[in-house]
Amino acid sequence: MSRETALDQVAAVEATVPRSVVEKAIHDFLGSYPASTMDDVLRRAALFDDDVILEDPVGARPTRGKAELLEFFKAPMLAGMIIHMRAEKIIVSGNEAISFTQASWGMKGVEPARVQIVHNFVVNGAGRITRVRIFFDAGCVQ
Repeated sequence: MSRETALDQVAAVEATVPRSVVEKAIHDFLGSYPASTMDDVLRRAALFDDDVILEDPVGARPTRGKAELLEFFKAPMLAGMIIHMRAEKIIVSGNEAISFTQASWGMKGVEPARVQIVHNFVVNGAGRITRVRIFFDAGCVQ
């Protein structure tokens, strides 16, 4: 395959939102960490569609809808967990994207786990996240 053919394939992917909207949704989500108050959690949840589905196959059952999502986001904050996330690379294809994300999480005063996560995001025409899948394995944990 030539470079031009590969670029033609990329250009042929249909999208209902511009790349910039998808990237903004991802950066806004990752930038919403850490959360230390319920207002922080509510601001993060506002980035999502009401019918959101969040799947974290590494240790959590699927979360469906905004109410369950709020509980998912609230639990670490109430436990005092400090979470940081930063995108290292974002690949956008239509309304979907993959983020190679550098993350750390742990309790105050304890050396945090450092983990490379792969997020798969789907963003709707309103710029809201409708689906997130989160992946990592033992080889991603430092």
